[in-house]
Amino acid sequence: MTEKWNQFVYDLCDAQQRGVDENEYHRLIETQFQLLGWAKYRGEICHKPNIPIGNNNFIQPDILMKRDGEELFVIEVKRPIHSISQREIQQLESYMRQRKIKFGVYIGEHIELFYDKPDSTEAVSVLIIPLELNNKFGELFVELFGKDSFSSNSLTEFCEKRISEKQQELKKIEAQKYLVANGEAIVADKLKQYLKNDCKDSFSEEEIEEIMSGLTISVLPKTVLKGAPLPSVSSIRDMSLSTISINVSKKPAGKPAKYSLNGSPFLAANRFVFEVVKAYVSQHPEMTFSELERVFDPLLQGSCGVIRSLDYLRQKNYKGQRFFDDTSSILRSGDGVEFAVCTQWSYHNTPDFAAHARKLGFSVETT
Repeated sequence: MTEKWNQFVYDLCDAQQRGVDENEYHRLIETQFQLLGWAKYRGEICHKPNIPIGNNNFIQPDILMKRDGEELFVIEVKRPIHSISQREIQQLESYMRQRKIKFGVYIGEHIELFYDKPDSTEAVSVLIIPLELNNKFGELFVELFGKDSFSSNSLTEFCEKRISEKQQELKKIEAQKYLVANGEAIVADKLKQYLKNDCKDSFSEEEIEEIMSGLTISVLPKTVLKGAPLPSVSSIRDMSLSTISINVSKKPAGKPAKYSLNGSPFLAANRFVFEVVKAYVSQHPEMTFSELERVFDPLLQGSCGVIRSLDYLRQKNYKGQRFFDDTSSILRSGDGVEFAVCTQWSYHNTPDFAAHARKLGFSVETT
């Protein structure tokens, strides 16, 4: 199939290099499909057919492919130096749905296969093939779309498999995005557990918190480290899985590691936050948990939030992790909700919390 694909795509590559207009490219594409066994004289390659819809309207797809009178797939043609737009995808989809055809092919700067999955609200892109020689998906394309080998059942199976693969890839990317959002807390938990379990005879709880407050933990896709953000994924057309990089380093010099509240001894960042929340609750015993959440906006901390109810911690299986949830540290709101304060604080978010504490009327000093 490599030879057949190379024969099919070679002139398309040449047309792309020359930047031919759409009409010339259109004629060339029809010629190339004849290399796959389809014939114009048998009415298998229909050039811009006028297809009536309703009483007074008609549609005109660029190419409609038939075999023995059955409409098999429709082709949308654009210039080989064009960039596909959402409008053109919708136009191809409209042709497919008007004719109740499951398969559509876009041929412009690349070849793209669309499948109208029965339970989908829109046609789904299942395969993008660049115009290049020796492409493994190109070999598959000429096998799937050759006249003698074309099978609607085989093509449907292929499309369903591709959708399943893409959806699994999307799950991986969503998992990666979760790790990027929550990785700092996860890694910090693991490091803290290591210090507690393997170094329990060497450090007190306070000393462990001091050690952790002096570390910077970041979990980022390697693309981010190079200056590009983790892309948002709106469809399975536009996805790529990044490699995650985990970095643990000493906190930069000059950043405050400890905080004093109302003249108290200097405390590690997370203990300082706990004392602020505890003092505020003591000053406002009537406040409901919802009101306290508005005072201590979750965004002050980041992914974990400043305070969370014990019910929330149980749902997230956070017992003993990320929050001061030992019996002596549990706080209670005016409406009886028991909650805990987050332990995940560093030089990234503690300064903002300290500034917020000052706005609440507390005196805060830093080392």
